[in-house]
Amino acid sequence: MRRGPRAEGILRAAVQVAERLLLCRPWDRAVSEVLAILGRATEVSRVYVFENHPGPGGELCTSQRYEWVAPDITPQIANPELQNFPWIEGGFARWVERMSRGEAVFGLVRDFPPAERAVLESQEIVSIVAVPIFAEGRWWGFLGFDECRRARRWSPEEISALMLTSRLLGVAIERQVVEEELEEAAGLARRLLEAKSWEALLEAAEPVLHRLLAPDGLHLFVTDPSRSFLQLVAERHEGGLRAYRASVPLDPPEDDCVAWVAHRGAPYFVQDLGDPTLPFRVSESAREAGVRSVLLIPLAAGGQVTGALVVDFRSPRQLKPSHLRAADFLGWMVAVAAERILESQAFRDLFERVPVGLYRSTPEGRLLRANRALAALLGYPTPEALLARDIRAVYAHPRDYRRWQEALRRNGRVEGFEVQWVRSDGERIWVLGSAQAVPGPEGRPAYYEGSVVDITRRRALEEQLAFLWGHDPLTGLVNRRRFQEELDRVLARAEGRAGCAVVLLDLDRFQEVNERVGQRAADQALQAVARSLRASLRAGDLLARVGGDEFGILLFPVDTRQARRAAERLVRRLREAPLTVEGRSLQLSVSCGVAVSGREKTDGETLLAAAEAALHESKLQGGVRLSCPSVGLRIVDRWEDRLRRALDRSGFLLMGQPIWDLRTDRSGRWELLLRLVEGEEVILPGEFLPAAERTGLVVEMDLWVLRRALEWLRRFPFRIHVNFSARTLAEEAALQQAVRLLRAQPRQARRLVVEITETTAVSDLPQAVRWIRALKQEGCGVALDDFGVGYSSIAHLRSLEVDVLKVDGSFIRALRSDPRDRHLVHAMVELGHRLGCLVVAECVEDAETLRVVRALGLDCAQGYHLSKPVPFPPQPGPSRLRAWSHRRRTLVST
Repeated sequence: MRRGPRAEGILRAAVQVAERLLLCRPWDRAVSEVLAILGRATEVSRVYVFENHPGPGGELCTSQRYEWVAPDITPQIANPELQNFPWIEGGFARWVERMSRGEAVFGLVRDFPPAERAVLESQEIVSIVAVPIFAEGRWWGFLGFDECRRARRWSPEEISALMLTSRLLGVAIERQVVEEELEEAAGLARRLLEAKSWEALLEAAEPVLHRLLAPDGLHLFVTDPSRSFLQLVAERHEGGLRAYRASVPLDPPEDDCVAWVAHRGAPYFVQDLGDPTLPFRVSESAREAGVRSVLLIPLAAGGQVTGALVVDFRSPRQLKPSHLRAADFLGWMVAVAAERILESQAFRDLFERVPVGLYRSTPEGRLLRANRALAALLGYPTPEALLARDIRAVYAHPRDYRRWQEALRRNGRVEGFEVQWVRSDGERIWVLGSAQAVPGPEGRPAYYEGSVVDITRRRALEEQLAFLWGHDPLTGLVNRRRFQEELDRVLARAEGRAGCAVVLLDLDRFQEVNERVGQRAADQALQAVARSLRASLRAGDLLARVGGDEFGILLFPVDTRQARRAAERLVRRLREAPLTVEGRSLQLSVSCGVAVSGREKTDGETLLAAAEAALHESKLQGGVRLSCPSVGLRIVDRWEDRLRRALDRSGFLLMGQPIWDLRTDRSGRWELLLRLVEGEEVILPGEFLPAAERTGLVVEMDLWVLRRALEWLRRFPFRIHVNFSARTLAEEAALQQAVRLLRAQPRQARRLVVEITETTAVSDLPQAVRWIRALKQEGCGVALDDFGVGYSSIAHLRSLEVDVLKVDGSFIRALRSDPRDRHLVHAMVELGHRLGCLVVAECVEDAETLRVVRALGLDCAQGYHLSKPVPFPPQPGPSRLRAWSHRRRTLVST
């Protein structure tokens, strides 16, 4: 379906929006530029952002945060009616219902209900679109577009394009939250460092505790000089009776909750103080004061008890594990500050202990002070060794120091400054810094003081995930997704002016090569092919790995004759130059298909389909085969007919691949894999799934697999994994059908696991969350497939609440030789276990990889080393299955 020119313009603007949100700082400036881009692309009167928040009485409200207006339009950003606007009481309950479901609200204002119309017409709005913004799995607010000059109707394509921009904003908001949390940690450390009294210390910690927990009372206890008692030195509560004694003996610890947690050394949450099984005595004063739940945070620094922080609640509460981890970190920092005040030490002592790099420097670049954390960060044995260096020397690029100093001169402070530093050993690291200029007697800066946090691992992970999103990790070439994006871009640029060609090269029967020489040598062969092809191309040509043993080349500008000659040259190079891999010579057979766009208008999918048709002809008849876009359209139609026949006549075959439990050395899980059968030919998914996705038949195929899995679960004691496509997850009707099937067979549903890819989940997070919640409500498990290559975030994982993480095979294949992948997989395992997930390794192809997978603590493994896919269900019966299982256990144990 063709999009209108305005929808195309909005989509092009979305690319600019993504670039601004990723690169532009500060946040306010980025959003302002984004709104201006969207305003010009949509040709509206106003573009603005509203954020949801609780009102004074806890009701849901919204406030306008940002706005762009056309030159002749009245701004509304200063309109007090648009701040703290109550959604329900203001008559906009319909908007809440639609946008919380992820739907846009749009239309002519004259057609809206009276209450809505009155508010909107007061702002001279004639036509409006409001698209929801979701961040961290919740409805954060909305992006609005007003037209005040004429009645304008919005097409579905325009609404879809605007929904894309709102998702980009949601992702940017999540990233902003992460950066703010890092900055907040550094700011908290700075405030605690400045505390000179117990009240100031509690005041510094109070905002974080209130935002995190919303308590009714805070009480700070510290040890007396003899370290025999805990003394109440500061508290904040809403009045009423005092809940705790002014002093508490440290021994015996069972005598009081404060003494008990100080001995325990870790945070402890009591949901009900009336519980008779508590390991300590609850004072009568606490009961009389109405305390129902309490969080006890010990303060310990340097191996000694410093005190305790007591957070109480007058109504029963429930806390998450993340709250306890945050409380533990906060308790440690408060403990360091408390130790400073207890010992009456100068700022230098706390300066040395805080786990954040801190320093003072002159405007000329001379370091005045540096703490141990900063010295360790930069690789120096002591702060004194670091003080001998000029601060400017640690900057990897001198211009960054000049930018930092200019920002200080202009604003007096710098927050969240990301910059690359150089350690003493020459290694480059990324740090997040904040600093302020301290004025001297004449108003000029006397010195600068600042803090830095090492964010090297975060930056490296972001860069690696961003690279993997668009590249094949084995060869380093762009992947099919990026190849198709670039093809669409080139076709749009070349329309009516020059020819564009797609060349597809397939290594014939490469699976036999894999089986003959092994996975490692086969991988090296693919890398060698990639190098050989790259050396034969022009600088502007694009080479991609578009399948397991299939490569794609984008040539532009070319005509048909040039494209054929280039393809013949590439085929000849691969056929005539045998590859030597691990001492073995491999002679490759290559099939080649070429599609040329010419000057007619076409799109990337059609041109790719034409190249695939030509490649198929090459496999049957040999030689370089040419095709054209019209053939691509016909091949998509033919695939649709073939797939419909297969659905009508049971032309699909299900294979099963076991997922081996490394903890019990048993296989209790199977993943179902779909094959298309035509006569004697078995067709792999890579050939028919793209057409199934384009035609929408993949939804029927996914539901067919779900029905078969539920039937087999009646007869077999396994857990069965099935895969759902992105197209299926986007269909509301498919969700309803899946729920009905699961609800009709609740016992089988509890042993079913639905796998969705990470990229699919984060591309439409609200819809993925709806699916996952609906499936889990019916007892079904959910697995996040291909984890690690979808550029996900911890916030996404928290929203998705999956049961299984399947680490993508691109990380597993390189475990033997690449320590970076081992570190990444180890981090994924730790993250998965902390989230309560089962962690599975995909693509385990040899015994050495299996050994590393075990050592890294993964729970399960799957791959050809354990078993290739076999017809499912296993035949002919349980006795054969037990024999197979015994052989697998022997293989795994060795």
